[in-house]
Amino acid sequence: MIGEVKKPRRYTASSSEEKISKYIEENRRRDGFHLKSMGKISPVMFVSYSKKRLEFSSPKQLHSKKLRLYWKNIYHCELDTIAIAEPRPSGEHFIYTVKIRYLLTPESQRFELRYTVPADVYKLGRITIPLVEETAVSILNSDDYQNCKKEMLQKLEYYDFFRIFPFQSAGAPSEVVFSMISNTILYLKDISQYNNFIEKNSAFFDVHKSLRSHLLNRLKTLNLRYHSLLVRPFDYVTIAGSQFTLAYFVVARSSEEITNDDILYLDRIAHDFYQSLQGSLYKVKNCQGRILNLSVTGARIFFKHEMVNCISVSSEMSVVFSIVGVADISIAGEVVYIEQKKNGVIIGFVFRKSPFGSRLGKFLHETFQNHGLSIC
Repeated sequence: MIGEVKKPRRYTASSSEEKISKYIEENRRRDGFHLKSMGKISPVMFVSYSKKRLEFSSPKQLHSKKLRLYWKNIYHCELDTIAIAEPRPSGEHFIYTVKIRYLLTPESQRFELRYTVPADVYKLGRITIPLVEETAVSILNSDDYQNCKKEMLQKLEYYDFFRIFPFQSAGAPSEVVFSMISNTILYLKDISQYNNFIEKNSAFFDVHKSLRSHLLNRLKTLNLRYHSLLVRPFDYVTIAGSQFTLAYFVVARSSEEITNDDILYLDRIAHDFYQSLQGSLYKVKNCQGRILNLSVTGARIFFKHEMVNCISVSSEMSVVFSIVGVADISIAGEVVYIEQKKNGVIIGFVFRKSPFGSRLGKFLHETFQNHGLSIC
Protein backbone atom coordinates (compact mmCIF):
# COMPACT_ATOMS: atom_id res chain seq x y z
CA MET A 1 0.00 0.00 0.00
CA ILE A 2 1.36 3.40 -0.96
CA GLY A 3 1.39 6.06 1.75
CA GLU A 4 1.06 9.73 1.03
CA VAL A 5 4.00 10.86 -1.06
CA LYS A 6 3.48 14.53 -1.71
CA LYS A 7 6.22 17.11 -1.97
CA PRO A 8 5.39 19.82 0.58
CA ARG A 9 5.06 23.36 -0.68
CA ARG A 10 7.67 25.68 0.82
CA TYR A 11 6.60 29.13 2.00
CA THR A 12 8.12 32.52 2.80
CA ALA A 13 6.58 33.96 5.98
CA SER A 14 5.85 37.69 6.39
CA SER A 15 4.40 39.43 9.46
CA SER A 16 4.04 42.76 7.61
CA GLU A 17 0.63 44.23 8.33
CA GLU A 18 0.78 46.05 4.99
CA LYS A 19 1.26 42.80 3.04
CA ILE A 20 -1.38 40.95 5.05
CA SER A 21 -3.92 43.78 4.61
CA LYS A 22 -3.24 43.96 0.87
CA TYR A 23 -3.76 40.21 0.46
CA ILE A 24 -7.04 40.29 2.38
CA GLU A 25 -8.30 43.38 0.53
CA GLU A 26 -7.61 41.72 -2.84
CA ASN A 27 -9.52 38.57 -1.87
CA ARG A 28 -12.13 39.37 0.79
CA ARG A 29 -14.97 39.68 -1.74
CA ARG A 30 -14.09 36.43 -3.49
CA ASP A 31 -15.68 33.07 -2.91
CA GLY A 32 -13.58 30.09 -1.97
CA PHE A 33 -12.40 31.06 1.54
CA HIS A 34 -11.19 27.89 3.23
CA LEU A 35 -9.94 26.64 6.56
CA LYS A 36 -7.17 24.09 6.95
CA SER A 37 -7.11 22.44 10.38
CA MET A 38 -6.07 19.04 11.74
CA GLY A 39 -5.30 17.82 8.22
CA LYS A 40 -8.79 18.65 6.94
CA ILE A 41 -9.99 21.42 4.63
CA SER A 42 -13.44 22.95 4.85
CA PRO A 43 -15.14 26.05 3.39
CA VAL A 44 -15.76 28.98 5.75
CA MET A 45 -17.09 32.53 5.37
CA PHE A 46 -15.08 35.73 5.74
CA VAL A 47 -16.70 38.18 8.19
CA SER A 48 -14.32 41.05 8.99
CA TYR A 49 -10.70 42.15 9.29
CA SER A 50 -8.83 44.92 11.11
CA LYS A 51 -5.14 45.17 12.06
CA LYS A 52 -4.29 41.47 11.88
CA ARG A 53 -7.54 40.58 13.66
CA LEU A 54 -9.79 38.46 11.45
CA GLU A 55 -13.23 36.97 11.97
CA PHE A 56 -14.80 34.13 10.02
CA SER A 57 -17.82 31.89 10.44
CA SER A 58 -17.95 28.11 10.25
CA PRO A 59 -20.82 25.63 10.54
CA LYS A 60 -18.49 23.37 12.51
CA GLN A 61 -17.13 23.79 15.98
CA LEU A 62 -13.33 23.80 15.88
CA HIS A 63 -11.05 22.44 18.58
CA SER A 64 -7.66 23.59 17.38
CA LYS A 65 -6.18 26.97 18.29
CA LYS A 66 -3.76 27.13 15.35
CA LEU A 67 -5.59 27.54 12.04
CA ARG A 68 -4.59 28.08 8.43
CA LEU A 69 -6.91 30.16 6.23
CA TYR A 70 -6.69 30.83 2.51
CA TRP A 71 -8.62 31.77 -0.61
CA LYS A 72 -8.41 29.40 -3.54
CA ASN A 73 -6.42 31.81 -5.63
CA ILE A 74 -3.76 31.13 -8.20
CA TYR A 75 -0.82 31.52 -5.80
CA HIS A 76 -2.22 29.60 -2.80
CA CYS A 77 -1.00 32.04 -0.18
CA GLU A 78 -2.08 31.10 3.35
CA LEU A 79 -2.75 32.94 6.59
CA ASP A 80 -1.12 31.42 9.64
CA THR A 81 -3.43 32.32 12.55
CA ILE A 82 -4.14 31.57 16.20
CA ALA A 83 -7.52 31.81 17.94
CA ILE A 84 -7.66 34.66 20.48
CA ALA A 85 -11.27 34.35 21.68
CA GLU A 86 -13.85 31.69 22.36
CA PRO A 87 -16.17 31.02 19.39
CA ARG A 88 -19.57 32.66 19.66
CA PRO A 89 -22.77 31.16 18.20
CA SER A 90 -24.47 32.94 15.32
CA GLY A 91 -27.55 31.04 14.16
CA GLU A 92 -26.35 27.66 12.91
CA HIS A 93 -22.73 28.89 12.65
CA PHE A 94 -19.91 29.84 14.98
CA ILE A 95 -17.95 33.09 14.71
CA TYR A 96 -14.21 32.70 15.27
CA THR A 97 -11.77 35.49 16.04
CA VAL A 98 -8.12 34.88 15.17
CA LYS A 99 -4.91 36.85 15.10
CA ILE A 100 -2.91 36.59 11.88
CA ARG A 101 0.70 35.76 12.67
CA TYR A 102 2.07 35.40 9.15
CA LEU A 103 1.16 35.65 5.49
CA LEU A 104 2.71 32.55 3.89
CA THR A 105 3.67 32.97 0.24
CA PRO A 106 4.79 29.91 -1.79
CA GLU A 107 8.44 30.05 -2.82
CA SER A 108 7.50 28.41 -6.12
CA GLN A 109 4.28 30.01 -7.28
CA ARG A 110 1.72 28.41 -9.53
CA PHE A 111 1.35 30.55 -12.62
CA GLU A 112 -1.37 28.57 -14.41
CA LEU A 113 -5.00 28.53 -13.40
CA ARG A 114 -6.48 25.19 -12.43
CA TYR A 115 -10.00 24.38 -13.56
CA THR A 116 -12.57 22.01 -12.17
CA VAL A 117 -13.74 19.70 -14.95
CA PRO A 118 -17.21 18.16 -15.26
CA ALA A 119 -17.20 14.37 -15.62
CA ASP A 120 -19.61 14.49 -18.56
CA VAL A 121 -17.23 16.69 -20.60
CA TYR A 122 -13.70 15.61 -19.62
CA LYS A 123 -13.18 11.89 -19.35
CA LEU A 124 -10.16 9.81 -18.47
CA GLY A 125 -9.19 7.28 -21.12
CA ARG A 126 -6.42 4.72 -21.25
CA ILE A 127 -3.02 5.25 -19.69
CA THR A 128 0.36 3.86 -20.70
CA ILE A 129 2.94 3.16 -17.98
CA PRO A 130 6.53 1.92 -18.38
CA LEU A 131 7.09 -1.37 -16.55
CA VAL A 132 10.72 -0.49 -15.86
CA GLU A 133 12.36 2.84 -15.15
CA GLU A 134 13.13 4.41 -18.51
CA THR A 135 16.87 4.79 -18.02
CA ALA A 136 19.56 3.16 -20.15
CA VAL A 137 20.80 0.96 -17.29
CA SER A 138 17.32 -0.28 -16.30
CA ILE A 139 16.31 -1.06 -19.88
CA LEU A 140 19.57 -2.87 -20.71
CA ASN A 141 19.19 -5.03 -17.58
CA SER A 142 15.63 -6.04 -18.42
CA ASP A 143 14.69 -9.43 -19.89
CA ASP A 144 12.56 -7.63 -22.48
CA TYR A 145 15.61 -5.86 -23.89
CA GLN A 146 17.52 -9.14 -24.18
CA ASN A 147 14.59 -10.79 -26.00
CA CYS A 148 14.22 -7.86 -28.40
CA LYS A 149 17.97 -7.85 -28.98
CA LYS A 150 17.89 -11.53 -30.05
CA GLU A 151 15.18 -10.73 -32.61
CA MET A 152 17.22 -7.78 -33.82
CA LEU A 153 20.40 -9.83 -34.28
CA GLN A 154 18.51 -12.37 -36.37
CA LYS A 155 17.70 -9.58 -38.84
CA LEU A 156 21.42 -8.73 -39.14
CA GLU A 157 22.68 -12.26 -39.78
CA TYR A 158 23.37 -11.76 -43.48
CA TYR A 159 26.17 -9.29 -42.66
CA ASP A 160 29.62 -10.84 -42.31
CA PHE A 161 30.01 -9.21 -38.91
CA PHE A 162 27.22 -7.92 -36.65
CA ARG A 163 27.15 -6.94 -33.00
CA ILE A 164 25.13 -4.77 -30.64
CA PHE A 165 27.16 -2.99 -27.98
CA PRO A 166 25.37 -1.41 -25.00
CA PHE A 167 26.12 2.22 -24.23
CA GLN A 168 29.31 2.77 -22.24
CA SER A 169 30.14 -0.93 -22.46
CA ALA A 170 33.49 -1.79 -20.90
CA GLY A 171 36.05 -2.93 -23.43
CA ALA A 172 34.14 -1.66 -26.44
CA PRO A 173 36.32 -1.56 -29.61
CA SER A 174 37.74 1.79 -30.74
CA GLU A 175 35.25 2.26 -33.59
CA VAL A 176 32.39 2.08 -31.05
CA VAL A 177 34.21 4.40 -28.64
CA PHE A 178 34.54 6.93 -31.48
CA SER A 179 30.79 6.82 -32.08
CA MET A 180 30.11 7.07 -28.32
CA ILE A 181 32.26 10.17 -27.84
CA SER A 182 31.38 11.94 -31.10
CA ASN A 183 27.71 10.87 -30.97
CA THR A 184 27.84 10.28 -34.72
CA ILE A 185 27.73 7.41 -37.19
CA LEU A 186 31.06 5.91 -38.18
CA TYR A 187 30.75 4.93 -41.85
CA LEU A 188 33.64 3.59 -43.92
CA LYS A 189 32.70 2.32 -47.37
CA ASP A 190 36.28 1.22 -47.78
CA ILE A 191 38.18 0.57 -44.56
CA SER A 192 41.49 0.77 -46.42
CA GLN A 193 40.88 4.53 -46.65
CA TYR A 194 41.36 4.85 -42.90
CA ASN A 195 43.98 7.59 -43.27
CA ASN A 196 41.44 9.77 -45.09
CA PHE A 197 38.93 9.13 -42.30
CA ILE A 198 41.43 10.15 -39.62
CA GLU A 199 42.36 13.29 -41.57
CA LYS A 200 38.74 14.24 -42.16
CA ASN A 201 38.12 14.09 -38.39
CA SER A 202 41.41 15.76 -37.42
CA ALA A 203 39.70 18.39 -35.23
CA PHE A 204 38.10 15.62 -33.16
CA PHE A 205 41.34 13.67 -32.82
CA ASP A 206 43.28 16.79 -31.83
CA VAL A 207 41.22 16.64 -28.64
CA HIS A 208 41.13 12.83 -28.31
CA LYS A 209 44.70 12.02 -29.24
CA SER A 210 44.93 8.61 -27.54
CA LEU A 211 41.79 7.42 -29.34
CA ARG A 212 43.35 8.43 -32.67
CA SER A 213 46.22 5.93 -32.34
CA HIS A 214 43.96 3.19 -30.94
CA LEU A 215 41.40 3.62 -33.73
CA LEU A 216 44.05 3.78 -36.42
CA ASN A 217 45.53 0.47 -35.27
CA ARG A 218 42.05 -1.04 -34.99
CA LEU A 219 41.09 -0.02 -38.54
CA LYS A 220 44.36 -1.45 -39.90
CA THR A 221 43.47 -4.78 -38.22
CA LEU A 222 39.87 -4.75 -39.48
CA ASN A 223 41.08 -4.01 -42.99
CA LEU A 224 42.82 -7.39 -43.09
CA ARG A 225 39.42 -9.11 -42.90
CA TYR A 226 36.68 -6.65 -43.81
CA HIS A 227 36.08 -4.20 -46.63
CA SER A 228 33.34 -1.95 -45.26
CA LEU A 229 32.21 -0.89 -41.75
CA LEU A 230 29.27 0.92 -40.16
CA VAL A 231 28.67 1.87 -36.51
CA ARG A 232 25.24 3.34 -35.83
CA PRO A 233 24.01 4.71 -32.46
CA PHE A 234 20.57 3.52 -31.42
CA ASP A 235 18.64 6.20 -29.52
CA TYR A 236 15.74 5.52 -27.19
CA VAL A 237 12.98 8.07 -26.59
CA THR A 238 11.08 7.80 -23.31
CA ILE A 239 7.34 8.11 -23.04
CA ALA A 240 7.75 11.77 -22.00
CA GLY A 241 10.18 12.65 -24.76
CA SER A 242 13.60 12.33 -23.10
CA GLN A 243 16.20 10.87 -25.47
CA PHE A 244 19.43 8.97 -24.86
CA THR A 245 21.68 6.52 -26.70
CA LEU A 246 20.95 2.98 -25.56
CA ALA A 247 23.23 0.89 -27.78
CA TYR A 248 25.39 0.81 -30.92
CA PHE A 249 24.84 -1.39 -33.97
CA VAL A 250 28.04 -2.53 -35.68
CA VAL A 251 27.98 -4.29 -39.07
CA ALA A 252 30.71 -5.09 -41.59
CA ARG A 253 31.05 -6.73 -45.02
CA SER A 254 34.07 -8.75 -46.10
CA SER A 255 34.16 -8.03 -49.83
CA GLU A 256 31.33 -5.62 -50.63
CA GLU A 257 30.55 -2.04 -49.73
CA ILE A 258 27.97 -1.11 -47.15
CA THR A 259 25.65 1.08 -49.22
CA ASN A 260 23.05 3.76 -48.58
CA ASP A 261 20.44 1.00 -48.88
CA ASP A 262 22.12 -0.71 -45.93
CA ILE A 263 21.88 2.50 -43.94
CA LEU A 264 18.16 2.74 -44.70
CA TYR A 265 17.74 -0.92 -43.78
CA LEU A 266 19.42 -0.34 -40.42
CA ASP A 267 17.15 2.66 -39.86
CA ARG A 268 14.12 0.38 -40.35
CA ILE A 269 15.64 -2.24 -38.08
CA ALA A 270 16.28 0.39 -35.41
CA HIS A 271 12.67 1.56 -35.70
CA ASP A 272 11.41 -2.03 -35.36
CA PHE A 273 13.70 -2.53 -32.37
CA TYR A 274 12.32 0.59 -30.73
CA GLN A 275 8.73 -0.46 -31.39
CA SER A 276 9.37 -3.94 -29.97
CA LEU A 277 10.98 -2.47 -26.87
CA GLN A 278 8.10 -0.12 -26.26
CA GLY A 279 5.58 -2.90 -26.79
CA SER A 280 7.24 -5.05 -24.15
CA LEU A 281 8.30 -2.35 -21.68
CA TYR A 282 4.95 -0.51 -21.56
CA LYS A 283 1.68 -1.50 -19.94
CA VAL A 284 -1.52 -0.05 -21.40
CA LYS A 285 -4.68 0.03 -19.25
CA ASN A 286 -8.14 1.45 -19.63
CA CYS A 287 -8.69 3.71 -16.63
CA GLN A 288 -11.32 3.70 -13.98
CA GLY A 289 -11.04 7.10 -12.41
CA ARG A 290 -11.66 10.77 -13.04
CA ILE A 291 -9.93 14.08 -13.64
CA LEU A 292 -10.24 16.22 -10.51
CA ASN A 293 -8.77 19.39 -12.00
CA LEU A 294 -6.81 20.39 -15.05
CA SER A 295 -4.48 23.19 -16.18
CA VAL A 296 -2.47 23.80 -19.32
CA THR A 297 0.59 22.22 -17.68
CA GLY A 298 -0.78 19.40 -15.53
CA ALA A 299 -3.66 17.58 -13.91
CA ARG A 300 -4.82 16.07 -10.64
CA ILE A 301 -6.22 12.62 -11.31
CA PHE A 302 -8.00 10.04 -9.17
CA PHE A 303 -7.49 6.34 -9.89
CA LYS A 304 -9.24 3.42 -8.27
CA HIS A 305 -7.25 0.82 -6.36
CA GLU A 306 -6.33 -1.39 -9.31
CA MET A 307 -3.94 1.32 -10.50
CA VAL A 308 -2.06 1.75 -7.22
CA ASN A 309 0.72 -0.77 -7.85
CA CYS A 310 1.39 0.62 -11.34
CA ILE A 311 2.23 4.18 -10.32
CA SER A 312 5.08 5.71 -8.34
CA VAL A 313 6.55 9.19 -7.92
CA SER A 314 8.79 10.12 -10.88
CA SER A 315 7.02 7.57 -13.09
CA GLU A 316 6.59 8.75 -16.64
CA MET A 317 3.29 7.86 -18.22
CA SER A 318 0.95 8.76 -21.05
CA VAL A 319 -2.69 9.63 -20.41
CA VAL A 320 -5.52 10.02 -22.90
CA PHE A 321 -7.98 12.78 -21.96
CA SER A 322 -11.26 12.63 -23.84
CA ILE A 323 -12.91 16.01 -24.31
CA VAL A 324 -16.44 15.21 -25.40
CA GLY A 325 -17.27 16.77 -28.75
CA VAL A 326 -13.72 18.05 -29.24
CA ALA A 327 -10.88 15.51 -29.27
CA ASP A 328 -8.97 12.77 -27.56
CA ILE A 329 -5.65 14.21 -26.36
CA SER A 330 -2.74 11.92 -25.58
CA ILE A 331 -0.39 13.70 -23.17
CA ALA A 332 2.80 12.29 -21.70
CA GLY A 333 4.19 13.49 -18.40
CA GLU A 334 5.55 12.68 -14.98
CA VAL A 335 3.96 11.79 -11.64
CA VAL A 336 5.08 14.45 -9.14
CA TYR A 337 3.08 13.37 -6.11
CA ILE A 338 0.87 10.55 -4.86
CA GLU A 339 -1.85 10.85 -2.24
CA GLN A 340 -3.40 7.67 -0.87
CA LYS A 341 -7.17 7.60 -0.39
CA LYS A 342 -9.46 4.93 1.04
CA ASN A 343 -10.82 3.88 -2.34
CA GLY A 344 -7.89 4.71 -4.58
CA VAL A 345 -5.03 7.08 -5.20
CA ILE A 346 -4.73 10.71 -6.33
CA ILE A 347 -1.74 11.68 -8.44
CA GLY A 348 -0.31 15.01 -9.50
CA PHE A 349 0.60 14.73 -13.17
CA VAL A 350 2.82 17.29 -14.95
CA PHE A 351 2.63 17.36 -18.75
CA ARG A 352 5.92 16.88 -20.60
CA LYS A 353 5.04 16.03 -24.19
CA SER A 354 2.06 15.72 -26.49
CA PRO A 355 1.42 15.15 -30.21
CA PHE A 356 -0.02 18.67 -30.09
CA GLY A 357 3.48 19.94 -29.34
CA SER A 358 3.75 23.65 -28.58
CA ARG A 359 0.08 24.10 -29.51
CA LEU A 360 -1.10 22.01 -26.53
CA GLY A 361 -1.27 24.90 -24.04
CA LYS A 362 -3.22 27.10 -26.44
CA PHE A 363 -5.59 24.26 -27.33
CA LEU A 364 -6.32 23.45 -23.68
CA HIS A 365 -6.77 27.12 -22.75
CA GLU A 366 -9.26 27.67 -25.58
CA THR A 367 -11.10 24.48 -24.62
CA PHE A 368 -11.38 25.62 -20.98
CA GLN A 369 -12.72 29.00 -22.07
CA ASN A 370 -15.23 27.48 -24.50
CA HIS A 371 -16.65 25.23 -21.79
CA GLY A 372 -16.81 28.04 -19.24
CA LEU A 373 -14.98 26.06 -16.54
CA SER A 374 -14.65 27.48 -13.05
CA ILE A 375 -11.29 28.15 -11.40
CA CYS A 376 -10.52 25.98 -8.40
